[in-house]
Amino acid sequence: MTGLASLFPAADYQFRMTMRRDRPEEFFLPRNAELLRERARWVGEDPKRYALLQPEFGHLLAEAW
Repeated sequence: MTGLASLFPAADYQFRMTMRRDRPEEFFLPRNAELLRERARWVGEDPKRYALLQPEFGHLLAEAW
């Protein structure tokens, strides 16, 4: 397709999700320190409201912290 046809396809719009492998440290890089501090504050103030943790995954949370 070239020109306007590539911008306006005949098919209906569809959401696409792509997954790719990457290094975990890349995923968890702090992209916005202010946003991370805000999230930590909310979870710290009321963890039952803002965080869900299944009992069988407690050891993973402890390892992450």
